Amino acid sequence: MTLLPIAAAAMALNSMLVLGMAAFVTERDEDQSGRGNGGALATAEAVGGL
Repeated sequence: MTLLPIAAAAMALNSMLVLGMAAFVTERDEDQSGRGNGGALATAEAVGGL
């Protein structure tokens, strides 16, 4: 029972990491190609975040 909050926190941290990485990739992509927010969605899907 002690492991459950730890697992939940790890999952939340993992999803935050994926979203943060997706946002970073999108910002970089926007400078290069002007794709906007499509890059974040594609990155999150590729990493398995959605």
